[in-house]
Amino acid sequence: MRRFTPRSPDGRSEAQVVVDLVLDDLSPGEVLTYDTLLTQLDRDDIRPVYKAVAEANKRLRRDHQRSLVVVPGKGYRLLHAHEHPAQADERRTVARRRVAEGVMILRATRLGELSEAARQAVVGQVVIYEGLQAQLDHQDQRLRRQEDVLASVARRVEALETGRTAGTSS
Repeated sequence: MRRFTPRSPDGRSEAQVVVDLVLDDLSPGEVLTYDTLLTQLDRDDIRPVYKAVAEANKRLRRDHQRSLVVVPGKGYRLLHAHEHPAQADERRTVARRRVAEGVMILRATRLGELSEAARQAVVGQVVIYEGLQAQLDHQDQRLRRQEDVLASVARRVEALETGRTAGTSS
């Protein structure tokens, strides 16, 4: 069964209205205000707007390689392309924290208060979460090594270019 999606008078979903606003009216770095969104979606309540923007952001990322971020108290800013990696990195950090919190919550479970089946389920979840945490740690180590190699290469290129420039100016 398909869930109900509110439609604008022209038949577009609210998420599509937001996508069109972003693509037609916004340049990277510009803000789409809450007032504009409320007006364009013909809403008095901001909560449905949040849902429409969340869905629109998924479509923007998937189909248009664009991304919105919240500007507290104002609306949503369209990211520049060079800002996407930092946003992804922030999400990775949040994910790591959430997984670690999940492990702590599971470890804090009073197993003696559970049935045998529930105890086994919790122990299984701990194994899964700890495995996920180990994978994230491993990926972070690999990423740091790759970043170190890239930084080293960049320094070498810079030194070579500086030396070449210094050598040609004499």
